[in-house]
Amino acid sequence: MHAAESFPATHRLVLHRVRPRVERVLERCGAAFSPQLALDDEPPKVVPVLPDR
Repeated sequence: MHAAESFPATHRLVLHRVRPRVERVLERCGAAFSPQLALDDEPPKVVPVLPDR
């Protein structure tokens, strides 16, 4: 949470599959980064990393 307070305002913090209790805590904490939070019900999309040749 402390590192996120210095997170650039132009970026979004996307949290995937957040439990309702955790979501309520994040809303109540009033941290500086809360407007940047984006909650998503879908699992994160993982881009496969190709090995260097």
